[in-house]
Amino acid sequence: MSTPTTINAIAMPVLSDAPTIEGFHPAFNAIDTRLVPRFATVSAMNTAITAPSAGQMAYAADSDELYRYSGITNSWLSAAPRTKIKATTQIVQNNTYVADDALFISLESNSAYEVHMSVPMQSNTTPQYKWKFTIPVGATGYYRAGQWGIGAGSFINSQMKEWSTTGDSAVATNGTLQYMMFDGQIYTTTAGTLQYLWAQFVTNVSNTSTFFNATITTTKIR
Repeated sequence: MSTPTTINAIAMPVLSDAPTIEGFHPAFNAIDTRLVPRFATVSAMNTAITAPSAGQMAYAADSDELYRYSGITNSWLSAAPRTKIKATTQIVQNNTYVADDALFISLESNSAYEVHMSVPMQSNTTPQYKWKFTIPVGATGYYRAGQWGIGAGSFINSQMKEWSTTGDSAVATNGTLQYMMFDGQIYTTTAGTLQYLWAQFVTNVSNTSTFFNATITTTKIR
């Protein structure tokens, strides 16, 4: 097998090759490293691929992550962003935090992520709207929270926040549809979950809603 393919340089059989099936093994091994294998867990992926090559790709079901191996950082990074979409609207009528049923995502240990969230919500003037996050132990970083309304002059508010499991973050609301937008980076040494929590700031019998089609998107950058 002395004739390579043009792009991937995979050896192809030639007439002078010995008539034996073992002669195809180099080609099969070369093809195997260029496929996108699927694993049940990240641990299984790391066990199977002990010496990854730059540009190699793989998928792990437990993290729902499509990976590419970076020759610059020598680590598995996101080959594409992960996005979770909220399927149904949630409603609360008190100031007790609820863990959003869709806006959460797993984070791996010793990793850094870009995070983006788009959260349509609505709350009347009295209850307002508050949020916070739960994060893996020891996770650090900052994010920007922006609040937008509908129509001209739609920008309402912007805050720079530290990822933290303590303290309330709240915005004034006026009973119309508004969007909360979150952008930031988070680094964690321990594996865990980034979870969005929200509620009314002041308990009120009116509805405070986080609407369907809210999204959380992460990209593993380290």
